[in-house]
Amino acid sequence: MKCNTCESDSSELYFLNGNFRVVKCKNCGLVYLDNPMSKEEAKKHYDEFFKGQGSNVAESEYAKGRSFRLLEASKRLDVICSIMPMDRILDVGTGLGYFLYEAQNRGIQTVGVELSSVAADYARSLGLEVYQGDFLETDISERFSAVTFWASLEHMYDPKAALRKAAELLVPGGLLVVETGDIGSIQARIFGKHWRLFQDDHNFYYSSATLDEVLRIVGFKIIRTKHDGFVEGLVKQLGIWRASLSPVTSQLKQVVNEWAGKLGLGDVMIKYAVKLE
Repeated sequence: MKCNTCESDSSELYFLNGNFRVVKCKNCGLVYLDNPMSKEEAKKHYDEFFKGQGSNVAESEYAKGRSFRLLEASKRLDVICSIMPMDRILDVGTGLGYFLYEAQNRGIQTVGVELSSVAADYARSLGLEVYQGDFLETDISERFSAVTFWASLEHMYDPKAALRKAAELLVPGGLLVVETGDIGSIQARIFGKHWRLFQDDHNFYYSSATLDEVLRIVGFKIIRTKHDGFVEGLVKQLGIWRASLSPVTSQLKQVVNEWAGKLGLGDVMIKYAVKLE
């Protein structure tokens, strides 16, 4: 595979993750899977992830974290709405729809795109408008004040094209928000190939610099970078991760993550960028 950012075909092996080859572009430094699973395998994988061990999505481990995820969505929307007024938001990689559900409760019009039919059906059951399928193959005619990628860009097969499409769907000066793992973070460097975000379904691993570069190429100006995920990273690397967090625990987790982020800690980064006119 060529590098998705600079299109160089010169790469070197970063490490082997089971049957998957993680490589690093010798030109721009982007780290990516050289042999990702097929799109068909990926859809099956995500359907199984959202269903969990049974057929009831609401009882899955992901859904049991609803209280935390709604609180997280509220915090995210506070930041987004402090940057500029919001009337329509497109969320790419909607999952079970908690972010859009919270946005809709604030009177914001929302649209989601989700590859997993299981997750898309659940999100629709919450009264949300959600397209099921690959974002690049989805026909969307509306324009949006913001497009968000919450932990979804790394799963894509052509993230540069996805970001370019996001730019086309934004109004002039519209806001793009991308949350993804930071391979340049302290945690990623400490744990190396055992870093929690080296996963079979993650096709791309950005550092702050490599993500800035692809955003620049497709026509965005970065206005803010934030780090998050300190608590999740710590407890998961120690093997004590639980998705179902109580409201009290969720509040505490948010506070710790906020302070850790100010210190540059956390292995997840959030980029806020505006579309250049």
